[in-house]
Amino acid sequence: MKNLSLLNYLNRILKWFLLGKYHLLTIIVVIVTLGYLIGMVSFYPIYISSIFSITGLTIILFQQLLDARQYSDHKPNTFKNWISSFPSIKPKVVNLSANMSASISAKAHLSVSISENASLENKVAHLLREVESLDKRINTITDNLEKTNNQLSNKSKELAGNIEKVSSVLKSLIAGHIVGSYDINFFGIIITICGTLIQLFKGTTP
Repeated sequence: MKNLSLLNYLNRILKWFLLGKYHLLTIIVVIVTLGYLIGMVSFYPIYISSIFSITGLTIILFQQLLDARQYSDHKPNTFKNWISSFPSIKPKVVNLSANMSASISAKAHLSVSISENASLENKVAHLLREVESLDKRINTITDNLEKTNNQLSNKSKELAGNIEKVSSVLKSLIAGHIVGSYDINFFGIIITICGTLIQLFKGTTP
């Protein structure tokens, strides 16, 4: 049991070291840089500073490319997207189906006419039929409006729920990517700064 407990503890320590690998590299780079600055280390400072700077800039560039790929749906202004966005000479096609549909649906209702020589009873009966027809159409429109309002209300609630879910997922993705890659970004920045400091203060040292 003690052996298993010891192995488990050693495994946890190993995972802890792996989790902080970029922080450990940052500490090593800072110590090496301090060694150059105080004169304890003088081993080819120009080459070491160049390696530090190139490594840091490469890490930052890699993270930029990773960000662009991660959020490709948002069309970041990468060099490829900029080239592909060159204006096309093809004219834009306007869709007229919606206008035609609206024009057709906007036609007025044509009522059946009655002869001027018809009797008063027939005229009254015709008017009553027209009023009844109008009442039916008004009731139909009212029912359709109520159904439409109910559907819009339900859709609005559904869209609000979907937006909330999308927002939560998006925040999770951004947090997982940006916060999750904090250590490697920090290492890339620090190693670039250290390389610049060595080159600035010890770059002329043989």
